[in-house]
Amino acid sequence: LKEALRVLKKGGRIGFSVLGDPKECTFFSIVGNAIKETGVELPQRRSIFYLGSREKMIKLAEDNGIKVDFCWLEYVTQSILTVEDTKILYSTPSNVKTLSSIGEENRAKVIEGIEKSFREYQKTFTPLQTENVLLVGRKPE
Repeated sequence: LKEALRVLKKGGRIGFSVLGDPKECTFFSIVGNAIKETGVELPQRRSIFYLGSREKMIKLAEDNGIKVDFCWLEYVTQSILTVEDTKILYSTPSNVKTLSSIGEENRAKVIEGIEKSFREYQKTFTPLQTENVLLVGRKPE
């Protein structure tokens, strides 16, 4: 952010977005939740949701000298409509790498957990989605 602010002209605009609350980002949290249910311990790393609130985004922007104009939540429904479609969730390069590191038996349990969770969402007519936090601000004059 400091570099972006440095290259912006005075009054120049900046916009960025991050993932929101993991409970609302079912598209991204379903795999992690299924892994946790297996009891497999993965190496600690920063969560993809660590900035996921309006308050944190506004504070981050203001702490870096950005004048916040707008900050809002946006929900995006993902086009995963069948259990078969859930393959996309464990076929991404990062998830393939993670799942290959936990062994075939645990991998099968994770896939089973993803499919089970998806069926639960289907029962309540709830699609997988992401919650995104978007911010538009500017460099002060």
